[in-house]
Amino acid sequence: MRQSSTVAKRYAEALLSVATETSKAEEYAKKLAELRELTRMEIVKDFLMNPAIDRKEKIDLLCSVLGEVDEKFKNFMEILVEKRRLNQIPLIADHFSRFLDEKMGKLKVWVVSAKKLSEDDLKILENALKKLKRVKDAEFDFQLSEDPTLIGGVRIFFDSEMMDLSIKGELERIENELFSS
Repeated sequence: MRQSSTVAKRYAEALLSVATETSKAEEYAKKLAELRELTRMEIVKDFLMNPAIDRKEKIDLLCSVLGEVDEKFKNFMEILVEKRRLNQIPLIADHFSRFLDEKMGKLKVWVVSAKKLSEDDLKILENALKKLKRVKDAEFDFQLSEDPTLIGGVRIFFDSEMMDLSIKGELERIENELFSS
């Protein structure tokens, strides 16, 4: 794991701990998502990364754009500015979101299918996933996309796993077996 990801993870864990203590986890997740979007704007990124600009000005800008933030979230932003970790906001937001989902028993599942899946297809997929011991108690948050090159079936991504249940994947496995013999 890259050092920047490790650092971002620590910040996300610390913020989640504070958010949980104050029952503001959902609010902090929204504020972090807003921060992520804000720091994607070049003009804002240039302003925040400019060492000639005072820390207080940076905090004031963030607070004015985000609207009302509580003292603990403001302190978190001040630490990011002071430690020059503003470039870590996208990673921190990603880790925070994932940790929060885990804490709430939610599991993001990316499903790539050859064609649009119906509600019935999703129910079948959900029931099949619930049979996997490690995720049986999870509440699934499906992120759907389509890729006609799969021909049929689906590719499922969750945690760090990928399940290729597509016709294209099966054809590739058969091809590999034929040519490896």
